[in-house]
Formats: sequence, C-alpha cells, structure tokens
Amino acid sequence: MTPIYSFLKSRALTLLPDSILQPLRVWHHRRTLRSNPDTDEPDLRIVRELVQRGTVAVDLGANIGVYTKVLSDLVGPAGTVISVEPVPLTFDVLSRNIRSLGMDNVSCVNVAVSDSAGEVVMELPSFEAGGTNFYQATVVTTADVSAVDPKRHVRVAAMTLDTLVAGGGTVGFVKCDVEGHELACLSGASIVLKSHGPAWLVEIWGNPDEPGTGAMKTFRVFESLSYVPWWFDGQRLVKRRPGERSTNYFFLKEAHIARLKDRAPHLFGDG
Repeated sequence: MTPIYSFLKSRALTLLPDSILQPLRVWHHRRTLRSNPDTDEPDLRIVRELVQRGTVAVDLGANIGVYTKVLSDLVGPAGTVISVEPVPLTFDVLSRNIRSLGMDNVSCVNVAVSDSAGEVVMELPSFEAGGTNFYQATVVTTADVSAVDPKRHVRVAAMTLDTLVAGGGTVGFVKCDVEGHELACLSGASIVLKSHGPAWLVEIWGNPDEPGTGAMKTFRVFESLSYVPWWFDGQRLVKRRPGERSTNYFFLKEAHIARLKDRAPHLFGDG
C-alpha cells in the first residue's frame, strides 16, 4: 500500500458519510467473498472435515461472512447456517451479500449472543488510518459503559444461543468469534452444550493457564462437559497442553476426533 493510497483511504474513512461508505463496503466485501478468501483462514482446513452435509452450523461473530460462506457450502441445501452479527452496519454488509451470492440456506440474525436476553453496549474502535472499525467491536460491561465515547458505541439486542437455535434441529458445529465475550456466550448455551454437543471453534482472549481469567473459565466449561481443546499449527491438529498458546481453539469430543481421524488422518500428529 503506497503512502498516497494510505493517505487517501484515511481521508475517505474520516470524511465521507456512511451513506457513501456503506455501498462501497458492501461492494468491496462482496468481491472478497467471491474470491474465496478462506486461504487466509487455516482453521478452515479442519472445519471442512468436521462439518457434515445436512446439519445445522452456527457462525457467531460472522463479520462479513467468510466462515458463513464456507459453512453454507459444507452443509449443503438440506442444511442450515445461522449467521450472527451484532453490529448493524456490518450486519447490513453481511446480509446483503449473503442474498446477492444466493446462499439460500443461511439465516442472518442481527443480535449479540450473550448470557441472557436484553441489550448490550458495544464499543467501536477506530482504524489507525482513521474511521470507525466496525469489524472489531467489543461488548462493554455495565460498569464501563459510562467511560465509552457516546460516538463510539452502539446498543444492540442480545439473546442466548439456546434461544437462537431453539426448534431448528441439532447443532453440529459452532464457530465463536465474539471478541472477549466467550464466557457469557457459553453461559447462555447450556442446552446446546449438553444436548447438542457440537464441535466448536472458539477465538479465546487471554491466557487459559492464568487462574481467574475468562480464558481459563471458558476452558473449564468445555472440559467439564468432556470437550478436549485442540489447536491447528498449520500442518497438524494438536491436542493443547498447559503452556501452549493459540488464538483459536477447537473444542472437540471423542466422536468428533474419531470422525476426523477417519476422514483426515494426515491432520494428526503424535498428540
């Protein structure tokens, strides 16, 4: 990216109103989805072996829809993808492009998945180049709301994952990228965790070995339900051991591992 281009982009993001920027976002990200950008998401190599046709898959924190598009292909016409994006402008990009690209098996939902129904406040950070970064919005705790710039937050409806998927069939896979809100998400997913038992791919904020952290508590929830944490090193799916750190972790049960070893034994190392 040249300095001139960076400068022009910065000025555009800062000065142009959303009424002009939003159609450009939709167009840009539609091109991205059409170009099959999943080469930048190595974990999708594992996802492609985990997700079965005709099943229900959930994409929490769908953003522009990279995972949603892949999941739509994997579950096929008889399956369903529930694609969840809380930030309204990002949801607009997602839902318009899902329709434009003909993903008829995808249901887009504009909510934040949390531990209870209601409303949450999300803080919208800024890009270094200027402009609002809608793609890395985070849920703000009640105690911190007063400290958030009113121009940099948005209030969105919230519901639990259990409510979201009720009556829609057994969930087979959940991708969870909720920017630090993982534990709250799991707190509202007891039925999904215990009755559906899907495979999970979760982005974890923090150190799962540090006592008292949300990361450790998230790991404990999964481990209490016979899930085992794994991570993909780019070549092999590795069982996570204390001291090892990743950003994304697969939480899998014995049945998931058995299916993976049957379908893709080359993905396993010694762990």
